[in-house]
Amino acid sequence: MIAVAVSTLGAALMIDPAGVLVEGSAVQPKCVVVDRSAALGAAAGSHRAPAGMPLLAVIGASFAAGVGSDGPHEGWPYQVGRIEGWRVVVSADPGAGFVNPGIGHHGPFSRLAGRLGLARLNPSIVIVQGGYNDVGRPPAAVAAQVTALVDTIRRSAPRARLGLISVFSLRAGPTRTAVALDHTIIGAARRADPSVVVFDPLAEHWVFPRIADNLHPSPAGHVWIATRIAQGLRTSTVRSTTQAAAGHTGVQS
Repeated sequence: MIAVAVSTLGAALMIDPAGVLVEGSAVQPKCVVVDRSAALGAAAGSHRAPAGMPLLAVIGASFAAGVGSDGPHEGWPYQVGRIEGWRVVVSADPGAGFVNPGIGHHGPFSRLAGRLGLARLNPSIVIVQGGYNDVGRPPAAVAAQVTALVDTIRRSAPRARLGLISVFSLRAGPTRTAVALDHTIIGAARRADPSVVVFDPLAEHWVFPRIADNLHPSPAGHVWIATRIAQGLRTSTVRSTTQAAAGHTGVQS
């Protein structure tokens, strides 16, 4: 069964793929979150965004699924939604990557993107979060999947802004292999879409509160990440608008 967490007016329900209510209550799927609350015009928890507000679609792994937060709708994607007043939809499987299938085997990201139905949702912004779980995979295979995913997103949601949150590391710091893969992922994404907004936790030396595993953010860490992403998206918008007005093309965000 695919866990579909639907939030309407603050209530969370578990629904199977056939649309049958399986369990009522606030739920935290352990493997995959496919949240279609945005399609219903309601955001998660106590935050409710009007149906006409921009839609943020997030595809990712454990960070996007809210691991370490206080609940499935308290992770950084929903915190970004609260900060910006956006609707939010999330498809994430802890352990998933551009190549890795994830703990629930609902990945890789190409499959998770397919579950969202981006063409139907018509999001304003799509953010892909991942890379850590692909460390050790052949770099060429990862790069090919990054390119294919970006191409798919561009075909399905041609008007959406695209963001990428690349590799995270343990608190102790990244390995050389992780740094190399980070460069591979970002390079492939930028070649596929030069306007992609890149958030690089390794190169930008992100420091945020974490839970005991020394990898995943704590509730405060999710808020920190959300604030960083919201600020970055605003800055990239201003930069793109300024450069476009000046007659520049092919903006590298």
